[in-house]
Amino acid sequence: MQAPGWLKALQYSFADSIRTPFDIQEDAYTVQTAKYSAELVAELLPRPPLSGAERLAVYNQQYWFRLLSTLQKEYPLLRRLIGLTEFNRLCTACLTRYPSSEPELHHLPEKLPRFLAGKTPWSRPEVREAARVDLAYFSAFFAEENEDIRAVVLTEATAIRLLQEPLVFHRGWRLIDESFNCIATRKRALIDPEDAPLLTLTEQPGHWVIYRGDAGVTEESISPLQADVLRLLDRGQPLLEACSNLEKQLDEASLALLGAQIQVWFHRWAGLGWFANPD
Repeated sequence: MQAPGWLKALQYSFADSIRTPFDIQEDAYTVQTAKYSAELVAELLPRPPLSGAERLAVYNQQYWFRLLSTLQKEYPLLRRLIGLTEFNRLCTACLTRYPSSEPELHHLPEKLPRFLAGKTPWSRPEVREAARVDLAYFSAFFAEENEDIRAVVLTEATAIRLLQEPLVFHRGWRLIDESFNCIATRKRALIDPEDAPLLTLTEQPGHWVIYRGDAGVTEESISPLQADVLRLLDRGQPLLEACSNLEKQLDEASLALLGAQIQVWFHRWAGLGWFANPD
């Protein structure tokens, strides 16, 4: 039995009204009850001391408190770069354009980099990169499991296959190329008290792998040459092919380093659980 049309209309009006964004000032916020659906408010009974609109505002506030607190937790670096008030404004603008549409909150942080990729008052290079780094940690934590290559019995045939066929990375693995010192600054943001001054980023190129290891999500600094190798592997090039392609563009010193260290690097990367069973 389908709900009558008038009930559906009220339900949609209720959903739209509780998604009405706050008016966020420097030290407070205002619930914008005037923007609620007038037809819906007319149906709400007052319960002194609250009017019908004020009762609806309770749901409106709880909706936004939950969303904003989730994003504050998952974007610690970005929050400390621009400050809590500005961060809440950014998130409110993002979720107004891209409303939450999933039942699970762990999909919510994925919307912010998409929003920042467009033209917004916050779309500066350092803000975009900070959001990308925060999301990398978050998505590594929630990535689905796939079988670790360390669980594979390494026969001679398997070893040859790993050299000649594309490798599969763990779903919790992320390669990050930095233009700013985001990862080091993020570590500081996680240990500073909440009332600490805003943090700033400096231009500092670097390469990192963020991954979910045996002890949880962590990161490892890698060299530019290691990043080049991993980038080609991540694009689906087998290890032998990736090394062959790199050899064509390396200077003599880098070529010697690659030849001397690739086996050591691969052994370490596999030992950290970066690769999955390709089957």
